[in-house]
Formats: sequence, structure tokens, C-alpha cells
Amino acid sequence: TFEPEVLQGFGNSFPRRSIFLIEILTTINAKKLSIFFPESEYDFFNIDDRQKLLRKTDKLEKSDFYNALIVPKNVGFKFDFLDFLSLHQKVE
Repeated sequence: TFEPEVLQGFGNSFPRRSIFLIEILTTINAKKLSIFFPESEYDFFNIDDRQKLLRKTDKLEKSDFYNALIVPKNVGFKFDFLDFLSLHQKVE
């Protein structure tokens, strides 16, 4: 996958205050991506679509089933897990 290269392409225009949904299939890619997302500046959520689980992690890591949600700490983002799960179940 080319996520690290795509983010590197932003150069100095990297959108620091944006929320990202990124596919992270390997530990190697998670390490490459962590350069863009310091633990002190972002919150990380591992998404497992198979089991309909979303769990907060301390650092960026390989996803349990494809995707991770990356949220800047400084945007004041409030994530309601129950709303997310109920919405997710209605979509299927």
C-alpha cells in the first residue's frame, strides 16, 4: 500500500488538523505512518468491521481489519462510540 508515500506528497502542506481514515495492513506501514501522526498530537482508533468493534489505541498500529481512524487531539473531537456503533449496524 502507498499511504506513507501519499502523505509524504503533501510536503509542507500536510493537513495537521484533519481527521484521517487510513488503511493500515502491516506493522511496517504503521511505523512509516507514525512519522506523520505523533502520539502527543493524535488519538488513534482501530476499526474492525468484521466484529463491529472500534477500540482506542495508544499508538498507530496495524489494523485488526483494514482501517484506522486518526483524530487530532486539538480539534476538540468528541467521539460517541454508541452512536457510531448504532449507525454502523443500521447501514448493514
